[in-house]
Amino acid sequence: MYQPRPINWKTYFRAVIAVAMMVIWSSVTLSGFLLWLAPHGPRSGYQILWLGLTKRDWGEWHLWLSLAAIGVTTVHLIIDWQGLCGCLRYLASAHRGAQPAAKA
Repeated sequence: MYQPRPINWKTYFRAVIAVAMMVIWSSVTLSGFLLWLAPHGPRSGYQILWLGLTKRDWGEWHLWLSLAAIGVTTVHLIIDWQGLCGCLRYLASAHRGAQPAAKA
């Protein structure tokens, strides 16, 4: 009989945050690209662009998605701060012993 493994909540939370960050930043990119492609000029904010939303509506979605992305990214940095510091230490130490290229 199948018995599920116990859940490691720390790993589970890190995975959820990572997936949420990818989805939210992808949404921010999509809405920003749509706003970049949208027509410019007077009264252009009232034309329906996509999914029944106007340029103004997409601008509001873009703002709120961006704020959510900043929040999720901040949580991601807090959770993975130790790993980030370890990566930076490794990169700094890998180049510490390198000699500069000789000039001809």
